Order: sequence, then C-alpha cells, then structure tokens
Amino acid sequence: MAILHIEFMLKDSNLRIQKLLPATQPGTGARTDLPLSKTEAQKLGREAAMWNNKLRASGQNNNTNSYGSGGAYEYLATEIYGYTYEQGNHYVYLKDVTKRFDLNDEAKAAGYTIKSVTPLNLPPGLGYNAATDTVEGYIGANIQNGVYDFRYELTVAKGDTEQKVFFRDLQAGWIGWQDSTAPRIQGSSTMVTIGEDVSHELKYVDNDGVNKDTRANYQREDGSKFVAGSKTAPNSTAKKAEFVAADGTTVKSMSSPQTVTAYTTLNGKTNGTKPVSLDDTIPGLTYAPETGLITGKPTEAGIFTVAALAKDYNSASAWNMNGQEAHENITIAVAPKITVKNVEAYATNVPVTISKGANKAEITTPDGKVTKLVVKDGNWVVAAGTTNTAVQEGAVLAPVATSGESTINLTVTPEATKYVGVDSIVAKATTDKVQAYLQRETVKLKITIKKNM
Repeated sequence: MAILHIEFMLKDSNLRIQKLLPATQPGTGARTDLPLSKTEAQKLGREAAMWNNKLRASGQNNNTNSYGSGGAYEYLATEIYGYTYEQGNHYVYLKDVTKRFDLNDEAKAAGYTIKSVTPLNLPPGLGYNAATDTVEGYIGANIQNGVYDFRYELTVAKGDTEQKVFFRDLQAGWIGWQDSTAPRIQGSSTMVTIGEDVSHELKYVDNDGVNKDTRANYQREDGSKFVAGSKTAPNSTAKKAEFVAADGTTVKSMSSPQTVTAYTTLNGKTNGTKPVSLDDTIPGLTYAPETGLITGKPTEAGIFTVAALAKDYNSASAWNMNGQEAHENITIAVAPKITVKNVEAYATNVPVTISKGANKAEITTPDGKVTKLVVKDGNWVVAAGTTNTAVQEGAVLAPVATSGESTINLTVTPEATKYVGVDSIVAKATTDKVQAYLQRETVKLKITIKKNM
C-alpha cells in the first residue's frame, strides 16, 4: 500500500508584516501585523538562540526555551524590535487568516482538499470574523509584553474521510503586544471646608484608545463597558468582549480581555489595598488605593498639595522596569471655619470660634464696625484696620489652640449689637498656610520683591 506524503505549504505572500501608518489618535486607525516571512522568522529564531538564559533589561533572565513563555524569541519580538501592537490602543486587523494554507500538487491530484481552517489561541480581546476572514479587536492582557502562538486546526478531507491537523509552536507565526504608554492620573484639585465630609476621587486612566473608539463600541458580552485601565479589576473581567468589526459584523472575542490594574499612592502612602491615613499631609483625610477615594473630615485649614503616583500592572516596585509610571500634583484647599454664637441686643461680649489653620479673621457687627484679627506669636491679636472702638490694635485676645478650635470673647460696644435681632454679625476667616509635597518634579519659584522708595 503506497503512503501519500501530504505537504502543507504556508503561502509566503501572506506572511509578511504589513504596517499601516499608526493613527494620530488612539482608537481611530489600525496597524496590520501578520507573522514574519519564513526567512525573517528564521533569522529572528537564530538570534533568539543566542539570547537564551541571557539577562533582560528588566533584570530577569530569558528562559532556556527560546520559544516558550518568557523566552528570548518573545523578548526580541516585543521589547527589542517592537513587532507588536500597542495594548488597548491599536486596533488589530489581520486579513486572509485562513487562506494561508495549501496542499502540494501530489495531495491535490490524489483528491485531498482542505475542508476547513479554524484559527485558535488568539490573544485576550481579539475575535475572528468569519464574514471577512479577519482577526480583529483590541488586545487586553494582564502582562505588559507578550506573544501568543498563532495556532490553527485544519480539517483535511478525501471523500468521506477526514483528518485533523494542528499547527502550533510558532509553525504559523505569532501575535505580539506591548504596553509602552504610561497611565494618566485625572484627579482634579478641589476646595472644601474644614469639618465637612469629603469624598474626592483620584481617577486613573490607561490604554484607553479602545474606549475612544466609538465605531467599534468595544464592550463586555453582558453589555457593560470595557474598562481599559482601573485601580481594581471589575467583576466583568471574566466575560468576553463584543464589538463591531470593520465590516459592521458583531464579533465576540475568543477569550476575555483583561483590565490593567494600577498601584497608586499619595505622597508615597500605601497600605496595600487598605485605606491609609493622610494626617501628616492633609490632617483628617484618608486615601483608599482600591477605590482612589480621598475621604474624611479635614481638621486643619490650609492649601495642601500632594504628589499622586500610579503604576500600571499593579507593580509596587519603583525600580521594576515592567510597568509605566505617571505622576500628578493634586491640591486640596481646606477653607477655615469661623462661628459667631448668638448674642442678645446690646451685648458687649461676642463669643467667636475659629478653626485650626486659620491665621486671619474679620468680624463685622450690624453697626458696620470691623474687628480684624491676626495670628502673632501663637496668639490672636487685634490687627490694623480695626474700627471696633472697644478693642485696641495689638491687644491679645486669646491663644491659638494647638488642636481643635480657638475661642475668642470679642469685646464690642453696646451700639454694635443693638440690632442683632434683625441683622446678623458677618465673620470670615482665611489662611495663607501652604504645604506642598512634590515628587520627581522641578519647581521654579518666581518672587518679586518691591521696596518702598
């Protein structure tokens, strides 16, 4: 009985890398990368063999298996030569993915045919569109750089007899990705009042070209929005993605795209995922890395600038080359609070409380008289510009409380409170306390000094 040798030929014309110009804005264009030609792949393979067990720039060694996970082939293809897609930002579009196989003439003459070709093992987030024979989508992996072996299952038939043939271990190429873009911190500055409840979010965004692509409408199969970058992975991470392919067909991803999670700190403060106190930077407030929320009740007035850091892939090590860092300065201005207690008409004593952190105050009685106060040498002192005749400029009224509020019994004339029943006492307090913690920034201060001539 003669044995027929069936030879499968990968069509080299479809194997070369094709690169369209990257889009000027993420999510609005595409790069089309097909695996390397046979000659190019062999060249890369020979070079990879020389990098086995050699040190990477990250400080880790390549594996001894050139083509395995963490091997030299993956390292050269991604971090060195960049034969990859930018994770979450490049729209993958591979065409004619099942038209890459053929039989030799002997097999064809014997009546063999390729009945079907099924692509397998696509990177997370990618799907196969049978209508156009394309692989499309956005890659969403939980590692920064990687390569997936492009695998196929072929069904070869002759009459009623069928046989399955598999291509793997880089026989049919690979699809690689990188993440070379830093995340972004979108925490705006805010102003609050001392003692009031604060809930201010430190937002984190990463690899969001996929979220800007309104044409593809990339989302989870349950209809929830796909979150490209977040401080924590949503519950829907285990669900596959659905999106609109280039021809308008709705395609489902072969496997579930992953949300890139972040390691975040404020002024270097962290306690894993548990809330951490900011008392030494913004007294009374707490930062929760898991939610990105700054919460609590501020206990001291002032203008507080803190340094926010975010590093993707939840990498806590600042010296680990894996992961990109982002830095931002967030300012929270805490306004002081001043309270004047109710008094009766013609009262000559007005109780005033001023919150910690304030260093100037102004009280105006219904008769229009003004008392200006300033902190000097640890005391509240009557300041210049005071028109209240019951006190003198420079008089010490009360010590500044080291914690909590300062209480001042302000002396006024009976005429000053004659109309307190129909008019109110107006009070305001200010602070010029500025406290800034800046990390990895160059700060330039421009100071203009004017001298009286």
